[in-house]
Amino acid sequence: LNRQTSLTGSLISTSFQPDEQERIQKKTFTNWVNSYLSLHEPPYRIEDLFEDFNDGTKLIALIETLSGQTLPVERGNKRAHCLSNVDNALKYLESRK
Repeated sequence: LNRQTSLTGSLISTSFQPDEQERIQKKTFTNWVNSYLSLHEPPYRIEDLFEDFNDGTKLIALIETLSGQTLPVERGNKRAHCLSNVDNALKYLESRK
């Protein structure tokens, strides 16, 4: 574990190394995303926060679960389908400002 613990009076503070902090944040956010993706029909799960949103389908599923709205999804794994899905997700979020 890459952390250093120091005792200051009765206050215990723990400081994490930057890579450890990033790993913890990534794991926490991945768990949060998965808690909502599990409610989607069909349920989804992500393993890698940085890779699993690439095709846009899981991003759309997350937005649908959080918003209760249905967004258009391009089926297919070609780059054009992936870009269209991400674009649809971003346009929806932009419209909600």
